[in-house]
Amino acid sequence: METKQKEKLQYIDLDRLKAGRFQPRKYFDKIALLELAQSIISTGLIEPVIVVWKKHCYEILAGERRWRAHLLALQIEPDNVELDKIKCIVHFDLTPQEELEISLIENIQREDLTLVEEIDALYLLKSKFGLTDKEVGLRIGKDRVTICNMLRLRTLSQPVLELIESGKLDMGAARTLVKVPQFEQYKFAIRACNQSVRKTEKMIQEYFDKEAPLDKNNKEKYRVVLHRELKAIERLASDYFSTPVVIEFNRKKSSGEVRIRFFEDKSGGEGVDQLLGICEKFGLDMSTISIEDEHTF
Repeated sequence: METKQKEKLQYIDLDRLKAGRFQPRKYFDKIALLELAQSIISTGLIEPVIVVWKKHCYEILAGERRWRAHLLALQIEPDNVELDKIKCIVHFDLTPQEELEISLIENIQREDLTLVEEIDALYLLKSKFGLTDKEVGLRIGKDRVTICNMLRLRTLSQPVLELIESGKLDMGAARTLVKVPQFEQYKFAIRACNQSVRKTEKMIQEYFDKEAPLDKNNKEKYRVVLHRELKAIERLASDYFSTPVVIEFNRKKSSGEVRIRFFEDKSGGEGVDQLLGICEKFGLDMSTISIEDEHTF
């Protein structure tokens, strides 16, 4: 019986490759690309690009930076026939989950991703394929707690994430900021850059103690505890749904509301997928929903 070949090494025309849809890397340094292009001209491409065959083209799973540098090398030396083709490892018949896993694992192992890119890729792997933190960790070689802590950082505001990426803000201190409202996070993050994690934890605790309203009828302790419990529930719910969850409680009316955020990516559709995933976690049967039958606005 003839068996299908799972992967093979071959040289492919540059114009037959296209960027991968699961590429976790968003930023490519122009100077680094130029340096790599010069290296390719001098010594060739040492490590092949990993691609998957898609009927009419080869989609890149890992190595988009090498492909971009190869294109740049060809622009620098257009008459160099050795640059017309690029060395690739070609995969066949992969599932979307396998494609994402290969792309994510290869980039993480090469330490090519920024913190935000890695967090977004982990979130995509978890949300798109319904994996638990433990299952995600097993696939990329990290423990469940590490995955959970990284995904929690996804609720931080962009300026705070930039402080982490620059090395100014410690990861431990950043985790204490997750429970702080986004509009307050950057203020505390700046202070946290110049102090220990323990001092940051104390600062955040003092903030919540101050935010918890005083009660003239000796119920202050109860209200502080309630405030902390609601924040704890927010964190647990945010971890479970892998998206920010906000709980607002009106003490005068003794009622409140829960808001669950979902996001739409630039290509469109991802927000709907995320919303459907949230509904399914509530136990709702979404199989009867037909997006195509609804009006779009």
